[in-house]
Amino acid sequence: MIKFLTTSAVASELEAILINAKRKVTLVSPYLKFSDTFIQRLQDATRKGVHLYIVYREDDLQAATRDVFHSLDNLHLYNCSNLHAKCYFNEDRMVITSMNFYEFSEKNNREMGVLVSSDESLYQAAVNEADSIMAASDVVKTHLHRPKASKRSARDDRGQTKPPSTSRKKQRQQGHCIQCGSPIKYNPEAPFCRECYAVWAKWGNADHAEKHCHTCGTETETSMAKPQCYTCYRSEAA
Repeated sequence: MIKFLTTSAVASELEAILINAKRKVTLVSPYLKFSDTFIQRLQDATRKGVHLYIVYREDDLQAATRDVFHSLDNLHLYNCSNLHAKCYFNEDRMVITSMNFYEFSEKNNREMGVLVSSDESLYQAAVNEADSIMAASDVVKTHLHRPKASKRSARDDRGQTKPPSTSRKKQRQQGHCIQCGSPIKYNPEAPFCRECYAVWAKWGNADHAEKHCHTCGTETETSMAKPQCYTCYRSEAA
């Protein structure tokens, strides 16, 4: 099924994509600013365990958008400096459109788009292109939108200021792809090489069993949700 959409229909179908998602939603939009309705839909989706993948272009997200990101679980952010495409989809349907995921566009612009069901070859071709865009994008660390820790010095039991500790995680530079084991930049939030990520992203199952520890590279069962072996996890948590 392929259906032409006007502005209001694009917004309606986008809302339906969020409401009806079962495992994964991907939003590809250069510019982001969410209306109250869409904030609620995003929050509802992630509370159900849906993983949310957002690719955007603008360098400086507005404070309100960062606050929305802070309220979302299972969030995966990507920045693509030359992004111009707009595409939104879940497991069953997709909207390819001229409209940014931006409140002003939704309410003021004259937009158009097409609705595509997953049984159409166009759907899979567009999913493949979205995967390619994500693989070529920079992963945005999700902790950038979390509340910052207090800058006050930690004190020991005697009230003395403790010297700042140096995190093993911050010192580490090299990690390993949890699928193929190849050396990659250390980042537990992005533990795949580009080639393996492109394969994994087709399903987006954060609990799918992988083969290597992202930290030490040894062969062991890991996953996107738990990319380290128990020994490495305990070592960094200490």
